Amino acid sequence: MDIIEIAHAYDIKISRTQKQGLNLFIDIMLETNRRDNLTRIVEKSEINVKHLLDSLMGLTTRLFSDGKKFVDVGAGAGFPSVPLAICSGVKTTQIEASRKKTDFLRKVSEELTPYTQNPVTPIHGRAEEYGVKPEYRELFDIAAARAVTSLNALCELCLPFVKSGGHFVAYKSGEAEDELNRASAAIETLGGRIAEIKKYSLPDGSGRTLVIIEKISDTPEKYPRAYAKLKRTPL
Repeated sequence: MDIIEIAHAYDIKISRTQKQGLNLFIDIMLETNRRDNLTRIVEKSEINVKHLLDSLMGLTTRLFSDGKKFVDVGAGAGFPSVPLAICSGVKTTQIEASRKKTDFLRKVSEELTPYTQNPVTPIHGRAEEYGVKPEYRELFDIAAARAVTSLNALCELCLPFVKSGGHFVAYKSGEAEDELNRASAAIETLGGRIAEIKKYSLPDGSGRTLVIIEKISDTPEKYPRAYAKLKRTPL
């Protein structure tokens, strides 16, 4: 089953041109993966489900639309930002601490230009450093992260990028209740509120959750803190 059919079962529409872009992205990733360790998932059928479909579930929030400014924090190998850039037309910024992965993202951005309606801009750097820069702080309509870091740490890294009225979308496992409880104080302190929690299961049976946080007030200037500090003493 190809990605168009898989996505259709989740009420996500993908055009044949978008499918071509997604397939090119995966081909580039797998070729690069032979040299650089980008992902442990190398079977295309698994990639379609665990990477592409999971990334594209962000479209079910109805937040990602043409021309909106979107930042992927800890972009890694480009999930969820590359699939979302191809299929929604958002203006995408990717922040990634690894030089190797940033170089890969730049290659992908260049080769996928015919398939993305708006620019995809990879940046090599740490989120906590860019989150305090005036040219990035509270600039974006949407931030997203698909990382294993705890939700309260992700909120401190991501919410400073989001402008008032915007949203942070955290891709988490199916069992996110404990994380949500631990993150409630951080969300409030950083100027957010939980807008929606969307639970779903992928075709392989794995449970997933999208935690959607609305930015309702500016983040205090002292956040984000240095990464070691925010990990050592979480909000």
